[in-house]
Amino acid sequence: MEFVEGRPLTKYAAEHNLPVRARLELFLKVCDAVEHAHRKGVIHRDLKPGNILVDATGHPRILDFGVAKGDGCGCAGDDAAYGHREGDRDPAVYEPRAGER
Repeated sequence: MEFVEGRPLTKYAAEHNLPVRARLELFLKVCDAVEHAHRKGVIHRDLKPGNILVDATGHPRILDFGVAKGDGCGCAGDDAAYGHREGDRDPAVYEPRAGER
């Protein structure tokens, strides 16, 4: 698990006075990342601005997949594919929240 350092999405946009076009470009990067997770069968289930940090290079990073769930397709990341049932996840495998190490 890697530590992700950055600013929450909305704070980053405000602090950098991003114009609408730059905000939309950032949003499209987030959409690409979510689409990638969905293709792998992973549904985040708690996607919100506080779970998206923008790193020092200006790239958004989606955090806190701790409540993620597979979509039942049998794809990588699918709970059923790994024999997991809802409620039996080991908290040690959760991704750290922003600011935690």
